[in-house]
Amino acid sequence: MTSPTPPAGLDGWLRRYVTQTTTAVGLVVGVSGGLLFFDLAKRQVHSMHEWLGMAFLAIAVLHVVRHRGSFAAMLRQPRQHVLLALTGFAMLAFVGASFTAPAGGGNPVHQLADRALDAPLVALAPVLGLGPDEAQRRLAAAGVAVDSPAQSLATLAATNHTDPRRLLGVVLGGRRD
Repeated sequence: MTSPTPPAGLDGWLRRYVTQTTTAVGLVVGVSGGLLFFDLAKRQVHSMHEWLGMAFLAIAVLHVVRHRGSFAAMLRQPRQHVLLALTGFAMLAFVGASFTAPAGGGNPVHQLADRALDAPLVALAPVLGLGPDEAQRRLAAAGVAVDSPAQSLATLAATNHTDPRRLLGVVLGGRRD
């Protein structure tokens, strides 16, 4: 038994591709969002997640166009009104919290990492269980020029044109990635 031939033109194209593409791109955006949420492979995933998120938005609009009748019927249901209102309130809570959060608010792990990146190497090294000389040696082995142990990883990253979190990784475990 063969399936009917989809109509030609935009509607035919939408029938053939939009749901499958929405599913594929949505899956990738969801997985990369999970990686970002848990701070896994953030540097490698961030740009891809943003660009594919924009592609997902465009494809989702095409999906709504393709299924406009079903979406119109769904939007008339009271249950959908409640779900849309809850989603809108959640979005406003997140956006509003970012504007009203006191200075220093947010994830304390990120705050700690930011402070570590701004601390002089001579103060940071003992917290990491190293002497300043060992921290400098690890950085030098990774090709980072250190003029003084009074420099912070943020300053060293700026002068060496690299990411300060990468330098923290170098000091912590000798990583060179």
